[in-house]
Amino acid sequence: MSGEASKGEGERRSVGFFVVGAQKCGTTSLHMYLSQHPNLFLPAQKETEFFYRDDRFQRGGDWYLETYFSSAKESQILGEVCPQYMFSEAVPERIHRIFPCTKIVFILRDPVSRAYSHYRMSVRRGRETRSFERVLDDELKVGAVCDRSREPDYGYVHFGEYGRIVGAYMKVFPSHQMRVVFTEDFVLDQRAVTLDMIAWLGADPGLLPDRALEKTYNVGGERRFRAVDRLIRGGRFVKRTARAVLGESKYNRLWLWWELEATVARSRGAGIDPAQSDRLQRHYSRDVACLEQLLGRRTPWARFHGGELSGQSEGRSR
Repeated sequence: MSGEASKGEGERRSVGFFVVGAQKCGTTSLHMYLSQHPNLFLPAQKETEFFYRDDRFQRGGDWYLETYFSSAKESQILGEVCPQYMFSEAVPERIHRIFPCTKIVFILRDPVSRAYSHYRMSVRRGRETRSFERVLDDELKVGAVCDRSREPDYGYVHFGEYGRIVGAYMKVFPSHQMRVVFTEDFVLDQRAVTLDMIAWLGADPGLLPDRALEKTYNVGGERRFRAVDRLIRGGRFVKRTARAVLGESKYNRLWLWWELEATVARSRGAGIDPAQSDRLQRHYSRDVACLEQLLGRRTPWARFHGGELSGQSEGRSR
């Protein structure tokens, strides 16, 4: 695998940045905003999972570039948004092996709120039937092992262990190639955060169209048209036919519209049970302390500093 992945590195065009997650922290909105900048190129398919999935990674970096970036202009900076790159600790080394000079962006949300929002998303998509209490019983029990056959769709607790995850990237990437953004700051001023990030990526923030930031994507809610949604999700023939007729790019745009807009009735939901919140807070407390030590600054998550988290609802995430 390693030999195949590193073939032709000297001639290969570089991918300038990766936004690596986490899920339900704002990655979908960020993908849509960055995609509208004329000097940035992101694949129409958010979450290619190339560096996460063994079957794709073994095809090599040239296949990755040809498959997802072949229509990019020479003047554009290439990038990808993929929360799954926070799931496997093999990913940082894989990215570094092929694109050692790339920039890494993390967007992190209070891990307790993130875990519950992730769970609700899986329920909405028909992928999860357990109660959240059962999920916590399964994932927080002593000696519990992350079930990688079900991940990353079900990594409710795993994805919020930011200290461990960011630490794995810091082992292979220098600090000046990494940036951490907090979802809470993104929600308060998404324009300022997005424009600052664009400048850090090496593009002119003034070229982002004014309309680009008008919409928020993949917010919490309830699933509509459940029968039709189940039919489409389970129908490989329907998906293959749509891809053949529309082409990969149009198919991906249509799927994003169906997944994020057409079938979601916006709703904040009831919120996490306080006892469940306490369980997660206890689990994450040491990891959050580790993250803060790595970053050299405090997180905006008041619950881990002796206070309550104010104003951050499950339904506002993306």
